Amino acid sequence: MSWADTQDWNKSEAIGTTLLLIAAAVSNRFDRSRQGRMTPPLLTAVALSLLGLIITVKAAPIMLSLRAAEPPAALQHAFDDFVLWGRYLRRTVDVLAFVAAVWALSPVCRVNAAARDPTRGVHP
Repeated sequence: MSWADTQDWNKSEAIGTTLLLIAAAVSNRFDRSRQGRMTPPLLTAVALSLLGLIITVKAAPIMLSLRAAEPPAALQHAFDDFVLWGRYLRRTVDVLAFVAAVWALSPVCRVNAAARDPTRGVHP
């Protein structure tokens, strides 16, 4: 797999994840059986995923601007900026979006576990 293929995969994964989270939030909005327990974590995941895309829009041009031979100081400045925007901020936001998506699944797991074992979740 070439570098360009990897970049295409990363774009598809980021946009696809955001679209799936938006679809889950819309579906949750119209699902009356869930009673809104998934709404806060889903909206958090959607917001963080969108923020990750916005940060990517800021970070990507930094590296794409390095097409020609640049002086070492300019290269170092571009790499430092990309490390901040691309690695630290974007990765942190992506991890937080993942945590929020897992948090959104926790009510589903509890409901499914209770359906299998009616004594679960019942406290004396």
